[in-house]
Amino acid sequence: MSSFWELRGVFSTRKLAQMGMLVALTAVLSGLSIYVAEDFRLFSFAYLPGAVGAMLYGPWAGLVMGFAGDFVGYIAKPAGPYFFGYAISAMLQNFLYAVFLYRRGPTLWRTAAAQALVAVFVSIGLGFWWQRLMYGASAAEFFTGARIIKNLIQYPIDTAMLYGVCRVLARVGRWTTFEAAGAGR
Repeated sequence: MSSFWELRGVFSTRKLAQMGMLVALTAVLSGLSIYVAEDFRLFSFAYLPGAVGAMLYGPWAGLVMGFAGDFVGYIAKPAGPYFFGYAISAMLQNFLYAVFLYRRGPTLWRTAAAQALVAVFVSIGLGFWWQRLMYGASAAEFFTGARIIKNLIQYPIDTAMLYGVCRVLARVGRWTTFEAAGAGR
């Protein structure tokens, strides 16, 4: 467990540059998201770069990339007022991906479990509380039903996309330290 939280080597120049590219890709994908309302994203693949970064670099990088990706994504395409709660959600989401995928390699079970926890606790659970704080209880309750339906529909798509991307990166290897599968470089 101590190697899971190891900070040494996580923020090297090469890894920071790669994380920066993933954060930029998060901003691009966030701009391509489809919104139903100002604060309700219907469809997005903006989670993929953060999930990949958490899988490759671990929890600390995932937390930093979650915050940076949320902030840069908001700057690139503002959707209402900036609310720090969504940065917390992005950080927690990447942390969950790191817990299931960092130094373990992607399996369908781990990917599906991580995606399920993200959908239930981050998207539905924290999303409800953030909307309640920002817009009141009635708006949060209204969007909760839609958010549950959206997550049920998007869950298999998100799981397949994440698993596919992780498998490709695992096979390509050599891009980062993932090929070492726990060597801790």
